[in-house]
Amino acid sequence: MANPINLIITNAGLDALVDAQNGDTDAIKVIEVGLTEAAFDPAPTLTALPGEFKRLASFGGQSTGPNTIHMTALDAGATTYDLRGIGLFLEDGTLFASFAQADPIFSKVSIASFLLAFDVRFSGEVGEDITFGDATFLYPPATETVKGVAEIATQEETDAATDDERIVTPLKLGVFVNAIARALQGAIDALTGRTITGTGLATGGGSLAADRTINVAAASSAEARAEALATKALTPASLAGFARQVGQSGYATIPGTGGMIIQHGRFTAAANGPTSVTWPIAFPTACYAAVCNGGKSDAAIQDNYVTFLAESISATGATAYNNQTAYSASFIAIGR
Repeated sequence: MANPINLIITNAGLDALVDAQNGDTDAIKVIEVGLTEAAFDPAPTLTALPGEFKRLASFGGQSTGPNTIHMTALDAGATTYDLRGIGLFLEDGTLFASFAQADPIFSKVSIASFLLAFDVRFSGEVGEDITFGDATFLYPPATETVKGVAEIATQEETDAATDDERIVTPLKLGVFVNAIARALQGAIDALTGRTITGTGLATGGGSLAADRTINVAAASSAEARAEALATKALTPASLAGFARQVGQSGYATIPGTGGMIIQHGRFTAAANGPTSVTWPIAFPTACYAAVCNGGKSDAAIQDNYVTFLAESISATGATAYNNQTAYSASFIAIGR
């Protein structure tokens, strides 16, 4: 039955239950279910099942909650009837509880066996105080904590993976898992069929059937200064090998220019004459150009600046000329 039926416990059944709950007797045991076609009032005063025509001993039950019991009854006989009421009988023949309704609970025909599985609900917590006879016919709904009957999921329900009530068989689970495995294998095969290789500065690689490494080699300082390799990358460490000096007077090598060097500094230009200026370092090859500046902020004095004589510029220095009083000047020189 879809919904639990509400059994009415008889006065005699209640007395037996109270004794069991008080510990005066063991848990009461229901051993038979009586059947009737009569629609009667299941009053607590009943001592017999009205219109009873048959009792079933093939009967089992189990508590599935504090006040709910799942029961199963089997009638394999050839009789025909419309079941409207039932009664539960104890070992001593006492009518423990009954239920009835006007519409048939079940209609049995002669060629069919009758297997009635239903849940009954009591008003109080009596589940642990009632036991049942033939457990062979006990088929409660299966839960995560109760053994019982469960529906087997279809392959579609298994594949959907959304149903938490039906049971998945090993066969259907295998079909589901194998489908996933085939999909994963297809993806793996697609990847392993690919090849990744380096190009340009990157080297290494190969088929993705195995672990691969892509490398980018770094140029050494010497290789960076040589400016000959096209297969290695410049790094800050590579550039650190270029000659340089930082300060008021200093120099720096310009990467990528074939060794060009720019130098700078300050000097004091002597009054009304030449001053020899030496670069912070000698250019390995030659100084290509040099300029200097300095002078007085005096608009009344003409030609108040210092200058290098072009013919004097060399790899080691130059001569500056000044036609005014002594003052500070600065220079920039470039060469290689």
